[in-house]
Amino acid sequence: EFKSSGRRGTPSCAPCGIQVSGDRDGLLGCGRPAKVYGEVANEIPPLNESFKRLQAGGFADWRLSVNRMVERPASFSLAQLKSYPSRSQVTQLQCEEGWSYIAEWIGVPLSHVLEVVGIHPQARYVVYFSIDPNWWESIDMADALHPQTFLTYGMNDNELPVGNGGPLRMRLPASSGTRA
Repeated sequence: EFKSSGRRGTPSCAPCGIQVSGDRDGLLGCGRPAKVYGEVANEIPPLNESFKRLQAGGFADWRLSVNRMVERPASFSLAQLKSYPSRSQVTQLQCEEGWSYIAEWIGVPLSHVLEVVGIHPQARYVVYFSIDPNWWESIDMADALHPQTFLTYGMNDNELPVGNGGPLRMRLPASSGTRA
């Protein structure tokens, strides 16, 4: 389980769970543990067996769970996310670790996924979790609904490499590599 004293701002950017909250501390600062859902990659591929099994299976068993302040909590496979309308954007990513590159990012807008699950009107924040059980990040609803906020599964007309956050990475507009 994820403890409410999670670490923020590390380069571990790929979401495996998304929870929608009415206040920034409502999910993680209330003393109730939140579960980590699914398994995804970090900047450096995790060496645990669970991740290796998912990777060996082409991430067919990987899931992204979206819950809390939504009408229809759901768990999405990578294939389901790829079946939704996609967008692409060419941007430069500058990571806090010192590397940078220009790439075409391909994915489903987070706003579409949130529309599918039906966010509650009082929801104000989206909290997303990584395979690293000590890592989470949050964004406000304006950033979550921004048309350039993607759940990215492709890069430069290929699958998103594990070394770049594959199988899925949260890509935010005008962000550094800590939250990209």
